[in-house]
Amino acid sequence: METRVLGRLEIKEPPRLFGVGDKLSELTAALTTGESPWLVAVVGIGGIGKTSLADAAVRALSTSPAFSDIAWISARQERFTLWGGIQAEEEASPALTIETLLDALIEQFGFQDLARLPLAQKRESLRARLKVQPHLVVVDNLETAADYRALIPALRDLVNPTKLLITSRHSLHDYPGAQSLSLDELSAGDSLALLRHEAGERGMADLGAASDELLLQVHQVAGGNPLALKLLVGQMHTLSLPQVLDDLREARGQSIEDLYRFIYWRSWQLLNDESRRLLAVMPLVAESGGGLEQMAPLSELDPAQMTAALRQLVTLCLVNVQGTLEARRYN
Repeated sequence: METRVLGRLEIKEPPRLFGVGDKLSELTAALTTGESPWLVAVVGIGGIGKTSLADAAVRALSTSPAFSDIAWISARQERFTLWGGIQAEEEASPALTIETLLDALIEQFGFQDLARLPLAQKRESLRARLKVQPHLVVVDNLETAADYRALIPALRDLVNPTKLLITSRHSLHDYPGAQSLSLDELSAGDSLALLRHEAGERGMADLGAASDELLLQVHQVAGGNPLALKLLVGQMHTLSLPQVLDDLREARGQSIEDLYRFIYWRSWQLLNDESRRLLAVMPLVAESGGGLEQMAPLSELDPAQMTAALRQLVTLCLVNVQGTLEARRYN
């Protein structure tokens, strides 16, 4: 089961986690107990590491006999705007419909004989099978009110002994029997460890060797949000640390959403025209990532321009690199 399950994850390599060891233990314990809670939610603000924690839990459980199989389904619905960074689409309709969800579960669990059934019969047949053998269903980025109204009742109907794990910015305190596991910002010590790790990953020896006193200024101004810290390390490839800190102080006291807009806008200003063009078409690439051959016709950049643009986007932590040594993917 391990290879099959790991192939479903969006993060293709195990992420390095900071400051959440206790949370990971609590999450895996809640999922492997053979009793309630049947529905567990990892909740927190954007960029706090909800998906990474769920990913780590699935990796830990992929060899466990607790579940017959594990499904990973994304409900992410985002767009990139030049003025506001990455923002969730608050649509009136859910990003993930009940039928799409059921079809994804049927495909991942290998219940192909149910695929052509009418929706009501498909739903009841899937429910019956999940009531016999315990499975784990992970729904990542269940964010909007429309998603909740449409999907939570349907998902709750599938549990016991099957377990449901969702990640969201919203708590499930309104749902009886559900357990919410909240993620908070990193402590100063964990923030410094993350900054030094990112510096080492990116060959920024001077940042990695900076004093605790200097790096603490980043934590004091930006807080302990992992994504914000990672983006700021990217900016330090181009800007000096004092300049990055001065820029951040202008945004100090704003909400985390406004701080993100500030950080993304600053990163956007550091991009050249080719990098901006490539970044603007990245939402058209599949969530699992795309290769150069997919992005070339979208961006209308020649190979040399695309390579240079990708290098700048990766350096600034605006694009992720996935895949293997023989076949890289970007998203």
